[in-house]
Amino acid sequence: MLEQSLQEIDPSVSLPYWDYSQEKNECDSSLDMNDCVFSIWDSELFSSDFFGSKGDKGQIADGYWANVQVPVLNDDFFEASMIDGHYREHSYAGCYGQDDTFGEEGNGGCDSVQRDRFKQTGGNDEFLKFADKHVANSYNMLRSPWNMNGNGHVTRSGDMCGMKNDEQWPDCMSIISQQEKYNTFQDWILNVQFSPHGSTHLFIGGAFGECSETYPKLNSFLSEPTYTRLISKSADMMKNMYWYEYITCPSREGCGVDTQCSCECPSIASFDEDTVTHEDLENDPAYQYLFTYLSEDMKKEVQALSSSNKYKLLSTVCDSSVMLGDMLASSSVLDVSFFNIHAEVERMWQRKALSGTMTDLTWYYPDGFSADNPACPSSTPGYKLVWMDYEFNKKEVTDSGGDKFDSTQLRNDEFLTYLTPSTLEYAENMPYVYDKFTWDTCNVPSKYENYDTSLMDSNAWIEPQSLDWINNL
Repeated sequence: MLEQSLQEIDPSVSLPYWDYSQEKNECDSSLDMNDCVFSIWDSELFSSDFFGSKGDKGQIADGYWANVQVPVLNDDFFEASMIDGHYREHSYAGCYGQDDTFGEEGNGGCDSVQRDRFKQTGGNDEFLKFADKHVANSYNMLRSPWNMNGNGHVTRSGDMCGMKNDEQWPDCMSIISQQEKYNTFQDWILNVQFSPHGSTHLFIGGAFGECSETYPKLNSFLSEPTYTRLISKSADMMKNMYWYEYITCPSREGCGVDTQCSCECPSIASFDEDTVTHEDLENDPAYQYLFTYLSEDMKKEVQALSSSNKYKLLSTVCDSSVMLGDMLASSSVLDVSFFNIHAEVERMWQRKALSGTMTDLTWYYPDGFSADNPACPSSTPGYKLVWMDYEFNKKEVTDSGGDKFDSTQLRNDEFLTYLTPSTLEYAENMPYVYDKFTWDTCNVPSKYENYDTSLMDSNAWIEPQSLDWINNL
């Protein structure tokens, strides 16, 4: 959609993908891994010619995207976005336009009970409490509600709560492993969220603010592995603890532009460092949830801490103001690098789909999904993309000669077939192809001798005669 919008202005352009595995391979061999990763900020891509460089205050400092602003959710924004109808006042989640059925055959999970749940805007229904309104942070900016970033510009940080943000970047091994190990859509899509893709969001976004002062103090009583683990997961912890309501944050528009706000854990508000007991902490739900991020050895380490240090740890996680760079939150689409990164993820997906090694294209149900526990209906196979008004190439014609194809009635599982290049739906409807499916720096069998690197080059393709639609041409 973005590429076609660009081509309305200049038909000669295309949306480029970013083979970000090359960044690790182009590092100076004299640098160690962490220095190598951090040097990516000095690459040509983060210059005024491409994505723009990172400014002293985190804003994009130069180039076409310099000082891009984060939208404030007000009437001016909705007018400029030309959003009207139902979605002028409501978010893209919820049961609007969905079928009223609920069953095993891939519907969107929007029966009458679920519709009543969607009317809630609070309570304990962590998946649905924002389904009926647009989401903003406490500064009324188009950011996640747990993101205490009040900077009006798209931000990037080289910091991760006081630690140099240089721990992760996708390399050839992460891509080779992704393509070799995962042969169903469910496994492939769940795992691509991590090293082969998600770590680019972590690196470019970063986390800063008050946490840059509070988290480093934990290093005085935590081992380096535990300390590093907590910092690297600080953004995930904030998000998930917010959804599970262990953390509460100021309401939308609850913070002024010049005010620094923080989230907090209500359950520990009555605790005092000098009097809190081990039992108090170990019965606290936020403390218990913290352990889900720790290895067994790390859990033992934390359990052996004094009650005072346990409290310091929990209050740091709960009460620190964590300001997330936009690429590390739901506002990632505001950073121009988002589109080139996700074009590369799709290139990986297409290569896998064309390799003949994908055994199951079934859109999966979320873990534990049932009538009693419907989770988030928009992630189910039969959820309709009511918000997507897009004109595909293919037109289905009714007996009376009228056009009946409606993109807003496409379900998640149906749309997946449109995004899979081995299908007839893709061949008939998608107006683009990738120029190549090679990762030249990764196609080094001698370097990765214990792994299958065939999907890094132009071999290992699906057999055309195995596709019924081709045989029927």
